[in-house]
Amino acid sequence: MLDEQEKSVILGCDIIRSIPLFYCVKEHRIWVGDDAAKIAEKSKSVLQDENVNEFLRASYVTENETIFRGIYQVLPGEYVVISKEDGSIFRKSYYEPGMRWIFLQAVTFISKTGNITEPKWRR
Repeated sequence: MLDEQEKSVILGCDIIRSIPLFYCVKEHRIWVGDDAAKIAEKSKSVLQDENVNEFLRASYVTENETIFRGIYQVLPGEYVVISKEDGSIFRKSYYEPGMRWIFLQAVTFISKTGNITEPKWRR
């Protein structure tokens, strides 16, 4: 999703991560998709040995990293804002058990203000 001023790309995953979502910011370009290998091919990212070893031992890579250098994944219940101006990345979990979903509030806040810092949420 692009914000209204098209200054950033906003990504979000549901709380069970029904569809994986990967992104890469490299050389003033942003790649987004559901296949990390295709993004790696287009962005010319290489395998990251430490993460490959982790994947082989545990069948997953921890946190938001992947087996490819510079390619990251959006975690369940998280949104990510990538600035098109400078490539900066802001990550925020929008879901906590017992708390109302706030992803749409976050998107509205970012779209209206252009501010990707954390707003004060109401429960």
